Amino acid sequence: MISLRAPLIFILFFAFLVVPFLVYAQVALPTDSSTDTLTITTNPEYPRPFSVAEIRIQSFSVDLNQLTISWFLNGTLQKEGVGERTFLFQTGGIGEKATVRIVARSSIGVIADEVVEITPASVDLIWQGRTYTPPFYRGRSVVSAEALVDIVAFPQIILNNRFLQDDEVTYTWKKDGEVLGEYSGYGKNTLLIQAPFQGSATTIEVLATAGGGAVNAEGVAVIEPIEPFIRVYENDPLLGVQFHKAITGTLIPTSNDVTVTAYPFFFSVENRNSSALSYEWLANDTPIDSLGNDRGSINIAVDDGQVGVADLSLSIQNAVRIFQAAAAAFSITFGSETNL
Repeated sequence: MISLRAPLIFILFFAFLVVPFLVYAQVALPTDSSTDTLTITTNPEYPRPFSVAEIRIQSFSVDLNQLTISWFLNGTLQKEGVGERTFLFQTGGIGEKATVRIVARSSIGVIADEVVEITPASVDLIWQGRTYTPPFYRGRSVVSAEALVDIVAFPQIILNNRFLQDDEVTYTWKKDGEVLGEYSGYGKNTLLIQAPFQGSATTIEVLATAGGGAVNAEGVAVIEPIEPFIRVYENDPLLGVQFHKAITGTLIPTSNDVTVTAYPFFFSVENRNSSALSYEWLANDTPIDSLGNDRGSINIAVDDGQVGVADLSLSIQNAVRIFQAAAAAFSITFGSETNL
């Protein structure tokens, strides 16, 4: 009779040695694709040139606090330590690619080995309201409530050692977080929106992408309407409108006959005599007529030697954009300060 005791003892002994190894292998840190091991985020998501960028890692499958993490920038070790989850670095100029390598190791070897490539780029948003400003006005036309706004994206992107033209970039536009599909696409670097009501703001974002997503840049603009206003100027018969000096408070003319002209700022019209605008002039609380077709101008005249003060006010209302309205008040003093 052949005894099975010795083989059985050997099998049990072998199992005793092997089982702990198998259990250890099952709970060991995974050594498969690091894409499944590390989640990598960049802040900001699309770094600009010559700015500080932060790369952060996290994992839902391994304990990073138990790993030695090494950070390499363009092949040079920059930082290393147990549980080192973040890395800060300075980006270069436009198109200067930075290669960041992340290596996570345990006592049994490499757990994750990831490479992140960051190519700095930028995109600037320039906007201007379709609103009225007077001649020689220095500055852009800002927006009032419900005014139309033109927005243009100007990307600064280098790909294959050359700056890309505006129409070589793909744009994704967002308004208050919502993608504007109609305005987004290849070469679509312009956007037309309507401004919100007074007291609120609209956030416009654009993502400029090139090289199939190899290079990205993001721009943001916050558009907040202002209240339109009126400026009144003396209109000299020889020198014309005195744009260099708006009338504030009291005007003391050099003659007994004076013409003043009002200019509305940032109304949604093409000219100050637009049919959409209504003018209401008052002199000492009494309605007065404007000068013919020029509804923004009035003439005040007194007899020779007459003295007094004319209290004047003007209200302008946009009949199309009803939330666009403004008022102005001033006085004209002839001679002494006795009221007319």
